[in-house]
Amino acid sequence: MSSVGGGVPDLLVGYRGFNFIVEIKEKGRRYALTDDQVKFHKGWRGLAPVIIETFEEFLEFLKEFFNAKQNANKLDVGIFYP
Repeated sequence: MSSVGGGVPDLLVGYRGFNFIVEIKEKGRRYALTDDQVKFHKGWRGLAPVIIETFEEFLEFLKEFFNAKQNANKLDVGIFYP
């Protein structure tokens, strides 16, 4: 999706009724967001963006997200940095 431009994240993942936008960053560059990416993230009105370096980190995020969802009455998700 990033080829769209304007800071649009790399992936849109739908899983178990939730949509996640995902930024994939090179190892050691997790916080290296472009100005357009920062602007997009701030304007996004869905669940907060997930920023990862590996697929395994995304799997860990999903596990934590759905465990937290089962254990909480209110869902409050911020940007996830594993």
